[in-house]
Amino acid sequence: AMESSPMAYQFASINFSHMAIFMFIACVFVCIAVSMATDPPNFSKIRGLAFGTLHPKDKIDSKDNFDKIDALASVILVLIIVCILVYFTG
Repeated sequence: AMESSPMAYQFASINFSHMAIFMFIACVFVCIAVSMATDPPNFSKIRGLAFGTLHPKDKIDSKDNFDKIDALASVILVLIIVCILVYFTG
């Protein structure tokens, strides 16, 4: 079936890295198109969703919510990932 359709064969045999690039470009176009086709959201609805929309009070609350257990868990997780990477790399 693939031999009879060179387009299907070309699509099926594309390098995964190239496919990732094409998908990224398609996603960028979709994001731009949707952004241009719709009205901007009300700021009060998107407040706190990204660093650019954080209120100074939100930043303080976030810092107060972080403790040594979070940092320790992050370090342990990174060490586990590095150990797995080293083990399977050989």
